[in-house]
Amino acid sequence: MKKCTRCGRLLPLSQFHRDKISEDGHYYVCKECRRKYYTDQRGGLAHKFRNATTEEMERELARRRAAEARSAN
Repeated sequence: MKKCTRCGRLLPLSQFHRDKISEDGHYYVCKECRRKYYTDQRGGLAHKFRNATTEEMERELARRRAAEARSAN
């Protein structure tokens, strides 16, 4: 059993990816938390607009704000 440093749950070692560098041979964050982190990163603006111009980023931010305003009403 090992405690995930992100969610704090105590899980079996099978729920952690292998890591040769760590003392116990497993990564410190569980598979579920790692999956969620990388999914969130790919869905964010940083990944989508890494090579975008300032105007493109401003248009996308304005579009997202308008969509949030519509959904809030």
